[in-house]
Amino acid sequence: MAVSDMVAKRISGAWTNQLGSRLVVEVDESGQVTGTFEPGVSGDGNRHTVSGYVDPSPGEGAAPLGLVVTWQPAHSVTVWSGHYYRDKDTINATWLLASHPADHRDWHAMTLGHDSFRREAERGNPDDAGADVDEELLTGF
Repeated sequence: MAVSDMVAKRISGAWTNQLGSRLVVEVDESGQVTGTFEPGVSGDGNRHTVSGYVDPSPGEGAAPLGLVVTWQPAHSVTVWSGHYYRDKDTINATWLLASHPADHRDWHAMTLGHDSFRREAERGNPDDAGADVDEELLTGF
């Protein structure tokens, strides 16, 4: 099995972050990511389209990735930049939310945060969830 196939198969699936948001993605052999994102914070109940890229050949280290979600009709976009850690089966990423600025000071319309996504347990197998979040990875964010 090619390295790219392994990364695609490992990342494809359903993930949940620390706030209850749900990310469901499929990754192809070239690293293109498609899927949906359901926010746990806003509770709007809508699924938003996710697109992105993950390094399909990361070698032995973590696989760099980037994801994008557009929020309609809010006229805003969130980007995540981070890594998939194979050894912990987690996605840790810093996000940047760009909202519509009220004036020329567009930095007021930017919000920064961090998410740690754990793989959801497969239906019928509660022991199949991802590893515990490594708190050391989250410090400094």
